[in-house]
Amino acid sequence: STHRKHKDQSQEIELIGAMNTRREISGWRVFWRRDTLSWSLYDFANTIFSMNIVSSYMKPWIVDDLGRDGFSFDLAVSLSMLGVAIISPALGVMSDHGSKKKLFLFLFTISCVTALAGLSFAPSSAFVLIIVLFAVANFFYEGGMVFYNALLYSVAKDNKEARFISGAGVALGYIGAILGLFLVLPFVSGELFGFSVPFIEASGKSGAFLPTAIMFLLFAIPVFLFVREKPGGTKKRLSFGQAYKSLFETLRNTKSYPGLARFIGADFLIKNAVNAVIINIGVFCLFVIGLDDLERTYFLSIVTIAAVVGSFVIGKLAVRMSLRKLIIVVAWGWIVSMALFGVAFERWMFWALSAMAGVWLGGVWTLHRPFLAELVSGRELGKFFGLYSLTGKSAAVLGPLWWALFFALFQPDAILGSWLVGLGDSMGFALSESALVQMPYRAAAASLSILVFAGLMLFKGIPEKENGIDLT
Repeated sequence: STHRKHKDQSQEIELIGAMNTRREISGWRVFWRRDTLSWSLYDFANTIFSMNIVSSYMKPWIVDDLGRDGFSFDLAVSLSMLGVAIISPALGVMSDHGSKKKLFLFLFTISCVTALAGLSFAPSSAFVLIIVLFAVANFFYEGGMVFYNALLYSVAKDNKEARFISGAGVALGYIGAILGLFLVLPFVSGELFGFSVPFIEASGKSGAFLPTAIMFLLFAIPVFLFVREKPGGTKKRLSFGQAYKSLFETLRNTKSYPGLARFIGADFLIKNAVNAVIINIGVFCLFVIGLDDLERTYFLSIVTIAAVVGSFVIGKLAVRMSLRKLIIVVAWGWIVSMALFGVAFERWMFWALSAMAGVWLGGVWTLHRPFLAELVSGRELGKFFGLYSLTGKSAAVLGPLWWALFFALFQPDAILGSWLVGLGDSMGFALSESALVQMPYRAAAASLSILVFAGLMLFKGIPEKENGIDLT
């Protein structure tokens, strides 16, 4: 009777603690905590780099202003991604030994900012130097994410907080993407919303480089000042060889981490589709939807704003709901959205789909990293986020190839394209010239549903509980 009484009291205390945690999270107190906000601000900082440099200004500057082939940009991105894919798993393992995540993140951030600042001063005639500096900056930007993700559980007290904070960080990152575009605009055009900005001289596309470097560094500083890294399991230092040996032993012994192999495979397949969308959304807007430059800006803004909202909402839902079920919902959202992008015919449909895609985009980044952390019970997060980074960067290379394959297969004179044209003719629905131009883009977009569906089927094989951690 006494034992039962103590047990009931213990359960009551746990229940009250859980209710208080839920109340605290729902009240946004967690987000405004100094360490949480500092960690989230790093997402804000690095997304400014991603949007301004990788997505907006670098490639147009190379092609339009310097008159060079865009292949050099693509090659720099691919090689830097490949470098991160090769080195990040080992660095993740090494960061687990001796609590070096913040140190590695600081070194990678400073290196990225330095290379980007150097890019702003490089003469346009030194094209090889320009490409090398961009590749170096992108390498350190992407590589730093391994250590940033692994710091999540240095600011989150438990799994529930981690789910909410992950969503808040993603949302703040997308806010950074929007604000970053407007904050550098005066340095590019000398104007903001049609008004001249005093004391700032327009420098063209390259004028975005130095302000972006400064903003990246400025908003990254709080994570180094106010986030206290939790100590690792051991202080033993590892060489690169020992780190890779540890990683390979983990891969060979995946039974020690039930569900890990399935999740990594599912994440890889889903990220292939997501990266293909990110890279090809611009050309899809031009050739299928028929948007001009201004309309395309509005279109991408809707996607980004929807991603902000989706990240916050899904992060809050994850506090009370099953991560596993939410990931399944997001995957189905991608499947339906990509299929509809392939067959939509009215402009309003595409605008509505852009909002849907933004929500699912925020959901992927919000849910996947806490799911991985809970799956491995918080052990050696640097190692596992290094492995997570490996699959993500590989998907950034392979996803566009999937798009390119279906784009080629559905050209009007290709195997599947000519069959589809013939089928339409036999049914009395001859395709117009514009429809023939749109056909490979629509087919490539719709084909991404196959990748996400395959990832979903792999993911659904993960049981509801792994390693004693309740994933529901």
